Amino acid sequence: GEIQKVYMKDAYTKVQISKTDIVTKEEIPGAHLYIFDKNGETVAKWTSGKEPHMIERLKPGRYTLREELAPDGYIRAEDVKFTVEETGEIQKVAMVDDYTKVQISKTDIVTKKELPGAKLTVFDSDGKKIESWTSGKEPHMINKLKPGKYTLREVTAPNGYEVAEDVTFTVRETGEIQKVAMVDAPKGTTTKKYGGSSGGSGNTTSKGGGSTQT
Repeated sequence: GEIQKVYMKDAYTKVQISKTDIVTKEEIPGAHLYIFDKNGETVAKWTSGKEPHMIERLKPGRYTLREELAPDGYIRAEDVKFTVEETGEIQKVAMVDDYTKVQISKTDIVTKKELPGAKLTVFDSDGKKIESWTSGKEPHMINKLKPGKYTLREVTAPNGYEVAEDVTFTVRETGEIQKVAMVDAPKGTTTKKYGGSSGGSGNTTSKGGGSTQT
């Protein structure tokens, strides 16, 4: 009879690694990621893209996934430890990134309430305009600012108010809400009359502007 040939194909490990946004659950491009084995040796490194990253033929054992650099506006995640099992099935590992959140208040120095109608702009440390808006009845939220120093500027004050001096603030690498405040005084008054403002690293001004940062 005919000779029948039988081929044996060895299965190899396949590890699929996702780097996703904590809210949208979508893949985040731009994260610099490394995998270390149990001896601390680097076995893989790459920059995340729009699709999960696949690594083949990792030896079964314990590994650590580390984010060395987060995408702009995101917070570096804690290390993820995982085990590669001896199987040909796809093994999935996930790491999620939170992002920075900055809440900016423009308030009346007397009533402490939000003051609508101020035209405000945030600049980065290089003087590049990041975002502009007109204040409303609620604080303004800016998400995914890169950690670093920024300047909040009041371009135009609401009718009947003095323009506040610039407020400098620092965005820290944390997913907690970071609050920045700028106050306006009615024309003809000074912060001394109402006790000024306190706290934070921002500036205060005698012509009606002040700030706090928490």
